Amino acid sequence: MDIRFIRHLIIVLIMSFSYVVVATAQDDKTIHIIKRGETIESVANKYGISIDDLIKANPSANDYFYIGMKLTIPDSVEKKDVKTVPLKVENPTATDTSYEYYKKDIEEKDMNRYSNYGVRYNAPFESAGSGYYALEGQIFYCSGFGIVMGIGSNMGIVDMDYASVSFILGPAYAYKYNNILLSSAIELVGNYRSLSDEEKDLGLKSFTMGVGLCPKIGYVINRVIPSLGVDFMIYPGNSSKITPCFNIGIKFIIK
Repeated sequence: MDIRFIRHLIIVLIMSFSYVVVATAQDDKTIHIIKRGETIESVANKYGISIDDLIKANPSANDYFYIGMKLTIPDSVEKKDVKTVPLKVENPTATDTSYEYYKKDIEEKDMNRYSNYGVRYNAPFESAGSGYYALEGQIFYCSGFGIVMGIGSNMGIVDMDYASVSFILGPAYAYKYNNILLSSAIELVGNYRSLSDEEKDLGLKSFTMGVGLCPKIGYVINRVIPSLGVDFMIYPGNSSKITPCFNIGIKFIIK
């Protein structure tokens, strides 16, 4: 028999055997097909493996993740019957990790969740003890724009002859950076005070309107926001002078 023929035959047999071994090994691997609602994390939990091990066995899953995708489960891992509640993935092409960062980023930018209600005290710098306290609410939309509204009074702070009630309303804007909440509002402030006959004879008005630019800075601690701000108020009916004021308050996120 020709030696070359025997040599070629041996090579063919070895290659065939190798192919059979590899094919058999591939058949033994567990294949998981991604279903709606599943994530990298939920699949890893189902088979009792880490996300890193699953991605090592399926490198493409680190870049994209979609319904119907086939994932190879590593041979060295025994399947575990673990009941998990998978996260709902709105974007099926995102990996679990990128989706979580995406979801967190969207939540951080949703300013509606930082709408707040509470109390504040406003007073001119030149007469800090002659201000007024107010119940105030700041309602923000997702983009950060919103409104500020409130009602206040200086009763108990000044003489009753000068006590008044204030109404606050205006557009506002807020931006959150880490735990710092920056906001600003253009507040329309209406003051009502009961006048004596002498004051009426002098031409004073019971109701006056003012407008102010009111920037604030707050610090978000769970659902509590202590804040500090500076207001620049002007009352056209009384004087054209801009009065710098301060305001200090504490607000609560109610959801």
